Amino acid sequence: MKKFATAVGLLFSLTGCDIATLPEFADYDSAGTTSIDVEIHAIAMPASGVEAVEIQLRNVLLHRATDDAWIIVGPESLTIELSEEVSEVVIEGVPIDHARYDRVSIEVASVRVDAEGSWHAATLAVDVLELDIDLGDAAAVTMDLGFDLEASLEGSARDGWTFDPAVQLEVLD
Repeated sequence: MKKFATAVGLLFSLTGCDIATLPEFADYDSAGTTSIDVEIHAIAMPASGVEAVEIQLRNVLLHRATDDAWIIVGPESLTIELSEEVSEVVIEGVPIDHARYDRVSIEVASVRVDAEGSWHAATLAVDVLELDIDLGDAAAVTMDLGFDLEASLEGSARDGWTFDPAVQLEVLD
């Protein structure tokens, strides 16, 4: 894990940003802390016989505007299955320091579609989402990410699927 963190830190340093320490090892004594929850759900399911969509996310990051650092707020990898019945996953209570955060970055590693009785891999049109966000000084906040699966998916089980993530982001206090 240390090699991964070092490699990612080097990558962001070369691009002008630093990646911050993993939250469980962070030291925020002087700045005070807050916590963030991340809720992920489906907004709309496609009408084309899709039963569920499995999305593997990597590296959910917040950009801290004050020092241009990226803060890790999610596990290294998270696989979620979104459907009409099961549509919400929560990452709970991740500690972050009090600061202004202006962007969230989410890497979509892979997508599979459950249609016509089997799972089908989807081609990714975009694999990294970077969304504007304004997180202030609340004691605890929730980032609500809604995947509009109807707008995100194109294709069919026979011809193949393409996933171009359409995401709505809302900050709840």
